[in-house]
Amino acid sequence: MLTRQPRPEKVEQVELIAEKLRQANVAVLTDYRGMNTMRLVELRQSMKAVGAELMVVKNTLARLACEKVGYYDFKQAFAGPVAIAFGYEDISAPAKTLMDFFRRYRHPVVKAAYVQGRLLDEQSARQLAELPTKEQAMAEFLGMLQAPLAEFLGILEAPVAQLIYLMEAKADQLEKTA
Repeated sequence: MLTRQPRPEKVEQVELIAEKLRQANVAVLTDYRGMNTMRLVELRQSMKAVGAELMVVKNTLARLACEKVGYYDFKQAFAGPVAIAFGYEDISAPAKTLMDFFRRYRHPVVKAAYVQGRLLDEQSARQLAELPTKEQAMAEFLGMLQAPLAEFLGILEAPVAQLIYLMEAKADQLEKTA
């Protein structure tokens, strides 16, 4: 029985997908049905703006790439026409960008996500889109750090302010009696 050797371009494609899976912090799987080329280009540009990229893949090649990098449970999610959004910086950015984009143009379809070695189902992947961005989380954290310091400074300034108020009141009283 003869076994067919895969064509070199298919092998290269599997290697490319595998490498992107290794490098990415998150991989979000989406159904891109119904999108024309213009919308796909627009979505790719939106992804690029947040440090992510979108790649339309053949399921067979994507499953082989998943096996190659050890994402065995992720390969089960590849069914129907799919694209993978690879996120290299912010974990929530690709899912958030997909959800925002699909809300504008049609019903959002996020099928699954793979984040730091864990498979997220559709519902969890959508929740990923609701997480604050790295910048938002840092701003909230800094705000939480600043609040006690501001309160502490207020406590330190209160006696001085009260002393000034008392001195002004005494000066007013002395002016009235003089």
